[in-house]
Amino acid sequence: MAKITYDNTQENLAIAEATVERHHIWINVDKIHVFTGADLPEEKQQDRMIPLQEFRDRFSDSEMVDVAASNDPIVRTAILKITTRGDGMVPVTDEVRAVLDHMVSIGLLTAGRPQQLLS
Repeated sequence: MAKITYDNTQENLAIAEATVERHHIWINVDKIHVFTGADLPEEKQQDRMIPLQEFRDRFSDSEMVDVAASNDPIVRTAILKITTRGDGMVPVTDEVRAVLDHMVSIGLLTAGRPQQLLS
């Protein structure tokens, strides 16, 4: 197995996350890409982390209301994954960047906000 691409749906995300071998998932607006084997990206030393409360505080009130009210499955999944981490931290990863970019694409955030939220 090297790279598999799925349509971006909640069901396909579950399939991607269930990949048994070592893998990396990259999500964009319409596709989910699962990289394995030789196609795995190079390992990073360690992703930077932001305390969850600090990350929340970076959102404006109106952004927070819009994100919390969203029924988008990608947004809902991201909120669940971030808020249930045992360490109370938000990793600054490609996956988190992709979710924030998705929020821009569906109008929950304005262009440039993902970079501000993660800096």
